[in-house]
Amino acid sequence: MRNVALHLTLNSLLIGALIASCVTPQQKRQMDDDIYRLQTKVLELESSINQSKSTDQKVGEVNNRTIASTSSDVERIGIEVKRMKGDIDALKVGVQTGQMPGQEAPQEGSIAAQLAEIKSRLETVESQQKELLQSSEKGAPSSKKTADKKPQGSKSADFESLKTAYDRKHFKEVAEDAPNVLKKTKGREREQTLMMYGESLMKLQRPKEAALQFNELVELKPGEKQLAVAKLRLGDAFKAMGDKDTSQLFYEEVATKYAGTAEGEKAKKALKAKK
Repeated sequence: MRNVALHLTLNSLLIGALIASCVTPQQKRQMDDDIYRLQTKVLELESSINQSKSTDQKVGEVNNRTIASTSSDVERIGIEVKRMKGDIDALKVGVQTGQMPGQEAPQEGSIAAQLAEIKSRLETVESQQKELLQSSEKGAPSSKKTADKKPQGSKSADFESLKTAYDRKHFKEVAEDAPNVLKKTKGREREQTLMMYGESLMKLQRPKEAALQFNELVELKPGEKQLAVAKLRLGDAFKAMGDKDTSQLFYEEVATKYAGTAEGEKAKKALKAKK
């Protein structure tokens, strides 16, 4: 643009020189003024172009800095989001276990502390159950004379006859026949036989023997419904034996694990009754 303007200016000067000899002084002054204005205009155009280039360069630099700054901010925010996600995951674990991040040990009264206490108490119960089973086996009649005095029940009894006797509330008959029926049954029938046997022994005020049957049922890992009933009745059996601490452990487990069920509600009432 500058070269074109200069070229026009030179042409004008040449034209002016060629016609200078045939113009009046006034016309010559007018031509000089026109040339001056033309040169001024060229200078203004050059100045405008230079300013525009400078402005474009500055805008480009500003844009580049903005882009770089934005990229840095995005990267920083990404790192912060990842850190926050990690904190959230840690808090989720803390809520589930009751032990918040950064704690070396569960706080007293927290869910984690309660779970640890329950676990310890359950281990105690299991130990007591084993001792109970061992003492029961050791205390079983060993002499033939004593064994003869113990009712043997009907060897021909089967699951259906046992169920009929239980439905008729012939609990003594069930207690006598159940051991022989257990030798013949498996699966679901064995689970029901153990339940009827244990319930009959409870009715006969023999909670220690009943606890053994309910415990054997628990070890068979039956369905959740029957498992809840067996553990509830274990609590009742230990309560009847005077072992309130052990009974409370079973009641607490049923009330917590089977909350909202009939067994869970019974366990809650048993816990409130103890208080």
